[in-house]
Amino acid sequence: MELNEHPNQMPIVTSGYLRSLVKAIERAHQLFHQQSAVLDQDRIHAVKSSIYVAMERSSIEVEHLLAVRRTLRELLCLVSIQSDASWKERQEAIKVLEELRTNVPA
Repeated sequence: MELNEHPNQMPIVTSGYLRSLVKAIERAHQLFHQQSAVLDQDRIHAVKSSIYVAMERSSIEVEHLLAVRRTLRELLCLVSIQSDASWKERQEAIKVLEELRTNVPA
């Protein structure tokens, strides 16, 4: 099975995070490039809300990436001892690989 064929595959950076980031940037850009001398408080609030959403989603993305990093470190250790690995260690390595296939796209 190819890495990108796994049915439960989750992208490294989710499209929801990217959409929220682009939305926050665009709204802030529009706010600062607005020609009107009077800024609508509702519009300011909407921009702030977009930024908060992007910040929260970035935290979720960071947690996911850190989990992938921990799994990669575990895999590195298992690969390092591969020549002397016991059957149990080999099974653990296979389990770690499947976890990575589930969480990392090609």
